[in-house]
Amino acid sequence: MVEERRNIAEERARLSRELRQWEVLRRTMQPTHTAQIPETHSDFYDAWWGWVRSLINRGLDIPPVDRAVIPLPVSGCVTSTADCTESRVRDFVLHSARLKMKGGSKTKAVREELLIWHPDKFAIFLSFVKEDQKDDMQKIAQGIAMRLIDILAALSRESS
Repeated sequence: MVEERRNIAEERARLSRELRQWEVLRRTMQPTHTAQIPETHSDFYDAWWGWVRSLINRGLDIPPVDRAVIPLPVSGCVTSTADCTESRVRDFVLHSARLKMKGGSKTKAVREELLIWHPDKFAIFLSFVKEDQKDDMQKIAQGIAMRLIDILAALSRESS
């Protein structure tokens, strides 16, 4: 029992260290130019969400996450929810480098993002966001999901 508690404490400490490393990376990779997405932001975005999914899949608790650390599927710098426009979400999700990684299908790329940002899916992650930031993060996620749904609808109309 004592050893189990120690193992849990060690795991939480390790996850806290990893989260601090993500915070440092996030600050250094924050895109500053609104017309393009740096590959570093795209790489950070994919690595972050891969890390989070692996923790959730393994049933591990994520230490409370600051909203500013969470990478958004938006091209350029994000300073407010107003920066999460449909065109900036589209630019990020449908960027040629990202599409190559996703097999070239625009529809598939958008659907994969909805697996993160759809309110039903995001609710799992929202439980790990710092308590005083949950409402803001939920609004951001809902806005991104709406934009992704609009992009998906536009792609459907284009293919018809």
